Parts: sequence; structure tokens; C-alpha cells
Amino acid sequence: MKIAIVETGLPPHQIGGAELQAWNLATELKRRGHEVSVFTRQLPGTSGYEFKDDIRIFRVDTYRRPFGIASYLLGILSLIKKQERAIDIVLCFRAWPNGVIGLMAQRLLKIPACFSIRGGDWYQVEPRWWGKIIYKALFASGIPVLVQSQKMAHEIRESYPAVVPKIIPNGIRLNALEHCNGDSVIYVGNLHPHKGVKLLLEAVRQIPECSVKILGDGPGRESLEKSAAGLNVQFYGRVSPEMVREVTLNYGKILVLPTLYSEGFPNSLLEAMSLGIPVIASDVPGGVRELLENGKAGILVTPGDVGALQRAIETLMTDQSLQNEMSRTGRQAAEKYSWPNIAARWEELFQQMLER
Repeated sequence: MKIAIVETGLPPHQIGGAELQAWNLATELKRRGHEVSVFTRQLPGTSGYEFKDDIRIFRVDTYRRPFGIASYLLGILSLIKKQERAIDIVLCFRAWPNGVIGLMAQRLLKIPACFSIRGGDWYQVEPRWWGKIIYKALFASGIPVLVQSQKMAHEIRESYPAVVPKIIPNGIRLNALEHCNGDSVIYVGNLHPHKGVKLLLEAVRQIPECSVKILGDGPGRESLEKSAAGLNVQFYGRVSPEMVREVTLNYGKILVLPTLYSEGFPNSLLEAMSLGIPVIASDVPGGVRELLENGKAGILVTPGDVGALQRAIETLMTDQSLQNEMSRTGRQAAEKYSWPNIAARWEELFQQMLER
């Protein structure tokens, strides 16, 4: 098949859950014999066209606000129009803005399209008045809707009963299980206040011997560095996926995701579990509970509860048998999401779309 993937950014220039999943899916589909093109924004240091790992990457240069979104939508659609003979399917990561591109590609160019709703889409965009307008238009179009978790699918059905989302979770590239000798708590992700990193610092302040490695950047970094005064905390800033893996293997004993509000299907948890690192996560709306198998493959704590997070960290740090159990069950849970399994589900969807 000839598959086009639309995503607003790609690693290494933009690193986030959707960006990593889009690129990893592209490389897996290419490995399985499909022709893959990726359509994205042109960021500083990138060219309008690139051929990387046998994948064609088309980038559109966008205007600044207030014309940024409009120029992105029209620019990507124009690029798809130019390549339409080389495209059988358009997969759009994120409902906004990329789902709109999928809708336009299907309506105007007659190319079958689908869109994947990410956690930020559903929990941060849909609740807004303009988000509801966009979702109603997308859902009314009949374009296949993809979600990452059963929980999100259920929530969408409750709000939009006519919609039947298909569930395809994030994928992970599994490697041989390696022995980790670290003694630190690891956090990987954006340093936005809603990610709860300040909560993590408050919890470890009560555990003097605990060291923390924080990988990621964002608007809350300066405030968090001040909050970490007197603690054994190291901020790495924005790092590559390879660096995340290296630090986790060398220093990690536990990975903590202390989110306050919601998560889609967190890559950071999935990657740590695949390495055999025990995980602790806030029991927030989204795919966390499903990924951790209701607490069997990791410890779930109440969002915003510093005491509960502190106790979970202390318990997991000191209880070797629990560490071993969580390492084993976490790895087993992660194996279900290996890329060969997940890519096969995408291929099945694409085939159904073409047959229709």
C-alpha cells in the first residue's frame, strides 16, 4: 500500500508522544514493504523535502499567527494533491488540526482517510467550544476514528453515541531485556505544570536518600529547578529517544509519571516497562489504567496525592520482591504492544478502508 502519514512535527526536531509514534509507525510500515510518505511542518533546521530511511518527508513552511493554522492546512493539502497518485491512504495523527486535512483529502481528493485521536486532542481540545465544532464535523464525515485506549473509546461513545472508534494503542520496539543497575527515580516528558513534576519533587523531599533524573523541557522548568533546591535532582533538558533509553538503563530504578489531569497512552510508561523498569503513575483519565492492567503491571496512585506518591516510591525502592514482580509483569504487558502486533492492526484497518 501507499500510505501517507500527517503529523505536525517529527523527531529529532520535535519530540513528543504523537511525533515519536508517527515516525516509528512510518518506519515499521516501510519495513513491512509499504511505500510511506510523511507530511509535516517545516521547522528551523529542516528542508522542504527529505528522503530518510527510505521514507519521503514533505514539509510545508507556515506563516506566523494569525495565519499559521490556515497556511498549514492548505499547505499540507496542496502537497498531498501533488502526490495523490502516490497515495492510497491518508492517516492523520491528531484530530486537530490534522483530522481536518484528512476530511479535506477524502472529500476533495477522494483519497480514503482516517484520523487518530491523541490524549491531548480529547482531553484538552474537545472540551472547548471550538473543539466541539471540529469534532462534530469530523465525526459526521464518517471518516474512521482511531483511539489509543478502551477508556477513551468509551468516553467518546458516551458523548457521541453514533461514533464507533477503533482501538489501536501505541507501539513499542522491544529489545532483549537488559539488567538495570540504577538507583534513581526517572521522569520523562514535558515540564508543563499539568504533568505533576512539582508533585514528584514534593514527594521525594520526604525521601532524603532518593535521587531523581528529569528528562524533558517545557514552560515549567525554571520554576521546577527552584523547587528542586536542596534535592538530589538532575535536569537533562530536551534529549533524544536514544538518550532517554541510555539514562533509564544506566540510572533508572523506577519511572514515575505524576500527571494531574489526563494521559492518552503514555510512551514513557510503555518504554520503561519494555526495559523492565517498574513504574508508578497517576490514575488519570485515558489509557494509563489499561496499560498498567489495573495496577498489576505498575503502581497506580491518586492524582495530586503527595503522600500516596511518596509511599509508593518508598515501597518500590525498598521492596526487592515487589520490584522484581513489577519488572516482570510490566515487561509482559509491554510485549502486547510490540510494533509487529500494532502495525498488523493498522494494516488490517487500511485494507478495510481500501475495500470500502
